[in-house]
Amino acid sequence: MQTDTLVVSKVDYCNAVLVGIPGYLQQRLQSVLSEAALLIYSAKKYDHISPLRELQWSRFPERILFGLCVLAYR
Repeated sequence: MQTDTLVVSKVDYCNAVLVGIPGYLQQRLQSVLSEAALLIYSAKKYDHISPLRELQWSRFPERILFGLCVLAYR
């Protein structure tokens, strides 16, 4: 299993529960995604987070909304 798939699946688990969480908690979860992107690309801590864009990962609030929309669609 690829590292990026493992990280994304763990962060996206139970998106419906995360609807309406405070901004500081969204920032903490976003930092997990950013750090995972830097880990995957073996970048330094203070490098730009452009690897997140190269992986085509959304920002965390959009991930929550997308997960909720997929759940409602199904």
